[in-house]
Order: sequence, then structure tokens, then C-alpha cells
Amino acid sequence: MEENYRFEKEYTVQRDEFIEGYDSFLKKFVYRKNYVYTAIFAVLAVVFIAAAVEDPSQYLAYLLIAVCVALAVRYWYNPRKMRNSIVDAYQALEGVVYKIGIGSGFIDISTVSFPDEEDGDEDEPDSEKEEAGDNDAEDTEEAEQLPERSRIDTDGSFSVMETEKCFLLMQGNEKFYILPKNSLTDEESGIIRSL
Repeated sequence: MEENYRFEKEYTVQRDEFIEGYDSFLKKFVYRKNYVYTAIFAVLAVVFIAAAVEDPSQYLAYLLIAVCVALAVRYWYNPRKMRNSIVDAYQALEGVVYKIGIGSGFIDISTVSFPDEEDGDEDEPDSEKEEAGDNDAEDTEEAEQLPERSRIDTDGSFSVMETEKCFLLMQGNEKFYILPKNSLTDEESGIIRSL
């Protein structure tokens, strides 16, 4: 079925664009909440330290201090750990070609192709390449199985955030898509901003 798009465009997301977009998403939705929890547990730790200083025989206060400090550190450190692991995992997706179609009241985003993995086969001897030739048809079928198109309704919880290098198309605080600015014309960027 042919869709009526205002515009359609293929694009790739580079590592620096992904990092900028992901950091913006974390700042908006994750870091703020975690800073609040970190502050709450830090204040509770200070209260329990004051109670322990006032009455050193309160052994429960020492346990509560340790728990509060551990939770404060956890809420402060976990988003950074998660960010680093996701940014490192993105290397496998670098070079994937996506396609965006913006219609009236919706956005479709799909994967067009994955990067070629044949670049790493240069060191493989010819005899091994011939033996592996039988499996090429199966590998091609698996590689060509692309994820289904994602459709985002541009009403309700949808929002657009603009950074220096990209647009973030967000559906609530659960899902986001990064659209690099360098692949868009001024007219297309205007359409994104108007969503």
C-alpha cells in the first residue's frame, strides 16, 4: 500500500550523532529523576549520620547509612554505566540505512539495509571462501530479513527535540528515534520542527 508522505528520506546515523541524541534523551528523562533519588538518599544518609553521632549505640543507624549511601551511588552511577554500554553496542549498528516517511498525523521509520560484513573476509583463504560459499544463500536470507516498519502517531505523547546535530523524535519517555540534520534540507527540517 502506497502511503501519502509529505517527504521520504533515507539516512544513516553516525556515532557522534547517536551519542548527542542519546545524551539529550537521558538528560531529559533519566538523569533528572536519578538526581532526585540520589539527593533523597544522600539527605537520608546525613540524617542517619546525625542520629548515629547523637547516640552511637543505634546500630541500625549505621546499617541505614550504608544502605542510603549505596543507593545514592547506584542512582548516580547506573545511568552512566548504561550509557557507556549502549554507546559501545551502537558500533554494531553504525552504517545501517534507515528510511523515514512523514505523513499527515504519523511518521514511519524503517530499516532499509544493514552494513556489508564482507569487508572483514579479506584475510580468509580462498579454500575457506569456497567451503563457505554453500552457506551464502542462507546468510543472504537472514541478512535481508529487516525489522518491520515502526509507525509513530504524532499526537498525544509525541514530541520533537532539536540538538546541534540531530532531531529526536520521541514517543513518550520510552522510545526515541534519532534523525541527523545533515541528511535533511532546510524545508525538511522545517517540516520536522512543525510536528
